[in-house]
Amino acid sequence: MHQYKYVWVRNATILVREQDGDTAFAIRTDDDLRKIKSRTKGDAAQYNYVVNTKNKILDLCISNRSCKISAALCPLHPVDAYHPPFVCDIALNADIVPMKKRTLQRYNFYKSDYTHINRKIESTDWDEILTPLGSEEALSAFYGIIDEIIKQHTPFVGSRTSAFPVWFLKSLISTFRKKCKAWVKWKKYDNISDYEIFSQYRKLFKDMCNKCFSKYIGSVEDSIRKNIKDFWVYISNRRDKPGIPAKVEYNDDVSSDPQTICNMFSEFFSSVYEPPSPTLSHIDEQFYG
Repeated sequence: MHQYKYVWVRNATILVREQDGDTAFAIRTDDDLRKIKSRTKGDAAQYNYVVNTKNKILDLCISNRSCKISAALCPLHPVDAYHPPFVCDIALNADIVPMKKRTLQRYNFYKSDYTHINRKIESTDWDEILTPLGSEEALSAFYGIIDEIIKQHTPFVGSRTSAFPVWFLKSLISTFRKKCKAWVKWKKYDNISDYEIFSQYRKLFKDMCNKCFSKYIGSVEDSIRKNIKDFWVYISNRRDKPGIPAKVEYNDDVSSDPQTICNMFSEFFSSVYEPPSPTLSHIDEQFYG
């Protein structure tokens, strides 16, 4: 992608700056865009030519891959007259191997041995352990002991991946299973009464399915302004494979470790974040030592 860190508009002129401290570069004509292409690594080019109501282009799409730009037909928000939304299609030829999902484990408290847990808690000399410690150390020690007791007497269970979409409610799943049983019974005995029962469940399932899906889509749309995470969860659930590849390259480093990959993404996107403001404790240390 392009190497310019900042892009902004001032007095109807597009300005770009490659790095902190560099001189801003103004974009007014196609010649200026060609200059950016010559200054950018990887033969990048500007592909967006969707004009606004003033027949101007204020938003750029600079990429070193061939892109297809088109005006957005169904924008999520009201269209800004000066910044019309556009859709960017990029063809990726690489055969990306998706990262395998790890099975998350959790405690199965339904099968905990609460008799031994209670005995272990009662037999622990809490005064001897916690009295010499400060409040924070004592709290950490208390949680550590409780956690160790739970581990010893509580089995783990792996998280189950549902075969149904995320918007399927329990009532809808139950109706679906009843419909399947009715279908099997009708096919087995070829009885008209069994077919009528199956037809009723099929109609009920379709009606419930439409209502559940509409309700879910409505909740996702309503949460876009408040919690954008729900929208991306919806997008992620529509994918057949996870979006994170099994191997990631960044700054000549290659890794297939999930934690290292997360750190790579964090380092890559850190350029758009501002450092956290100093806390009161830092201010006290600065002024009062």
